Amino acid sequence: MDHELRQQLEARLGHLHARKRLGIEQETRPRVFGNGINFFHPENWYSIHSLIRNSLRLVGLYGRGGS
Repeated sequence: MDHELRQQLEARLGHLHARKRLGIEQETRPRVFGNGINFFHPENWYSIHSLIRNSLRLVGLYGRGGS
């Protein structure tokens, strides 16, 4: 993190709370891939909907679905 931003955060929250907050943010950052347990997460793949739709169109099943 930029040193100036860290100083502003510490001035606003205090050193201890700023450090805790940055630690929490680091731990809860969204990840595309897990920690080795679940390697692939399709819910984090933003183009999965278009891939499924285009695959169904390719095999001719897209038109058979309901609205």
